[in-house]
Amino acid sequence: MKMATANGKITEYDVVALKRFIRTWPAGTRGAVLSDYGSAKLIEISDDEGQDLDTFVAYEEDLELVKHYPPKQPSQPG
Repeated sequence: MKMATANGKITEYDVVALKRFIRTWPAGTRGAVLSDYGSAKLIEISDDEGQDLDTFVAYEEDLELVKHYPPKQPSQPG
């Protein structure tokens, strides 16, 4: 499986895959980064309907970037 890259930096809203077993989740499990604390990230695992299954903190070294989502720019008044 080819992973996306964004200069290797994982940030908020990115989709990541676990590189190793964490809590009850095997390597390869995908989640979303809810918050970025530098080398630690708050990860949410959800089901196909978007229901939260688990939330935990993982270190960036244990995560692999799958898809990068750049921060949204504020809309300009028209």
